[in-house]
Amino acid sequence: MVKLWVEGEHAREPRLFPLKAVDNASLLERAVLEPGTDELFETALQSAGTLLG
Repeated sequence: MVKLWVEGEHAREPRLFPLKAVDNASLLERAVLEPGTDELFETALQSAGTLLG
């Protein structure tokens, strides 16, 4: 889930949106096939590595 809200002059109440479930193979495929770096993927991969030891 992702929680989105707007602050300031056009403030809105927070809303929750579900995220599409993505399997590990799809994430790895994207990381290998797309040029450049994906900071979110790298952070998630580092977090998973830390949790798994």
